[in-house]
Amino acid sequence: MNLITKSAFTFLLFISCIIYASPSDDEFDNALSSLGAFQSSQARQAIQILLQADQSTLKKIHKALAEVSAEENKISDYQSEAFYKIAAKKIQLVMVLGLIGDQKSIKPLIDADKISLPEHMVHQQIFSSLAQIGPSEEIYLYAKKVLNTEGVSIIHQRSAFVPLIMNLNPELSSIVTKYLANNTSTDIKDMAIFLGAKLGLKDLIMPHIKSWLAKPLRDVGDYYVLLALAEIVSPDEFVKSVKYKALSQNFVSLAKKYNDFKYAKTKDDKNNQVSVLLSSSAFELRLLALEYLLKNKRLDLLERNQVVTKDQNNNWTVPYKYAAEMRMLGYKIKSNGDIATI
Repeated sequence: MNLITKSAFTFLLFISCIIYASPSDDEFDNALSSLGAFQSSQARQAIQILLQADQSTLKKIHKALAEVSAEENKISDYQSEAFYKIAAKKIQLVMVLGLIGDQKSIKPLIDADKISLPEHMVHQQIFSSLAQIGPSEEIYLYAKKVLNTEGVSIIHQRSAFVPLIMNLNPELSSIVTKYLANNTSTDIKDMAIFLGAKLGLKDLIMPHIKSWLAKPLRDVGDYYVLLALAEIVSPDEFVKSVKYKALSQNFVSLAKKYNDFKYAKTKDDKNNQVSVLLSSSAFELRLLALEYLLKNKRLDLLERNQVVTKDQNNNWTVPYKYAAEMRMLGYKIKSNGDIATI
């Protein structure tokens, strides 16, 4: 379970870093037409081709996204095979744009978000992809706008929290306060608690954490509340706070690893824990470890954990998944191994 990918489509994010010869125009066009089915080897191969887009072919992906969005809005039967296929293609195109990470994709992604059905799962992928592009005022302002707009669906609201959590700003405390109001649905309140924790608003959110843990929901909301707790209390206090609570032990275990790493007393302690976090299926744990390694320019540990590798020309390369997560944190690794901010 994680902030970005809670759907059955998460396998798409684990595209490997396979290098192909540059595709021809026909191969690229065929790849675009091959999208539209999940768990399909043909779709996976098509995605690998699309990930090699240059500035010219990137425009083709933008155009395809606009076309599929318009086509989707003409379908009235949301249970039909036609709708399923078009929705799958839309999500795949959005996912590809996030993994490519070009700033020119911001507007096409926002445009697609604006015209998507309120309850459409694509909102999750759109905000995931926007966050994967990296820090951007345009993305930040759009996410704030969604969260400050009345009548927005829960799935849309949850999705809009993603880039804000990745681009913390003290002014976001007003959004935290808004979504912690008594009349706020528990389906979204956990995200406000987690954002509040990332902002360091312990006094504001601690009563809400205690109230939640007293009556946990036994769903993903518990996980984010546990992560919020892990963000703001010591390991001893964390253990004490979750003891005897009716919580998923998997959620508790993941949050405990987050907490132990965050409050590790020495760099050696952190260095010994990074492998566990980087190999986790939990996105938030991977980001925590990645941020530490990038800030401290530990290329050696990144290589040891196969986050970066050297190609046949002795240049450093990063798999698409990790490159996207690095951009979310505001970093990139150059071919010479330099770790730089973006």
